[in-house]
Amino acid sequence: MAAQVNKKFIIILSATLFAAFIGVAWVASTVFLKSASDLAGLGDAKMAEKDYKGAAELYSRAVNKEQSNVEYLNKWIDSLEKAIPNTPSEFGEYYGFYMAAHRQLALVSRGQFDIQRKYLDLLKSEIDGMEFNRGANDGMIRETESLLAHYQSPGSDALTDPKANVLRRYRGIAWVRIIERTPDLKPEVVERAREDLEAALAQDPDDVECAITLEGWYTIQASRLETAQKLDEAKAAREKAAQVIATLAQRRPGHPWVETYALRQRGD
Repeated sequence: MAAQVNKKFIIILSATLFAAFIGVAWVASTVFLKSASDLAGLGDAKMAEKDYKGAAELYSRAVNKEQSNVEYLNKWIDSLEKAIPNTPSEFGEYYGFYMAAHRQLALVSRGQFDIQRKYLDLLKSEIDGMEFNRGANDGMIRETESLLAHYQSPGSDALTDPKANVLRRYRGIAWVRIIERTPDLKPEVVERAREDLEAALAQDPDDVECAITLEGWYTIQASRLETAQKLDEAKAAREKAAQVIATLAQRRPGHPWVETYALRQRGD
């Protein structure tokens, strides 16, 4: 009897293992062994069925095989935007994929400043919504520099495309946040923040947030110079701060941020 039971068990186990092998082989043949184009096509089919999670999985595999393929990256992003997570942990996972997809798209989209700014804006929005975090702002600086590196010759900080200066706003804004809370930074770091903001404004003079951050840079320096009893230098810094807002007010009259800062300066 025991021998018969063992024989039956072996037969059942063998059949189960064979079925499992067939299943793994099917998955491998339909997902892992297919080309990026095939995977993207399967993702398209899932999108047509409104199975956005399934589509996102397939597009992610297509991107893994062809990481510079802009079409696949955009399809992955689109599927992630349409997918509805069921739990907070799943939302966190999908958001991580979403940020990774935007980051990769930004890295491979040289000269596409709208795409690169979209990624940096997403990253910045995370920082905007939290209390000051030095590590998060350092991360913003690193990510900006990873994109700026595409426009720099080896061994040089100079940008080969002046339009890339618009990206410097993100590094400048992050540095001013750090400067405000870190009075002992090296002078060259403090100056670099101003240079970033001025370069970004020269490329996009209507950038309200960039201009207001530059005004903040001058105001911070004026306050510290006053504390050090360097009153003439402090006065010059405050005059430059006022000039930044006056110039912005001419370009963006009626903007609520501009009006608020102009009123504050008149009060000073």
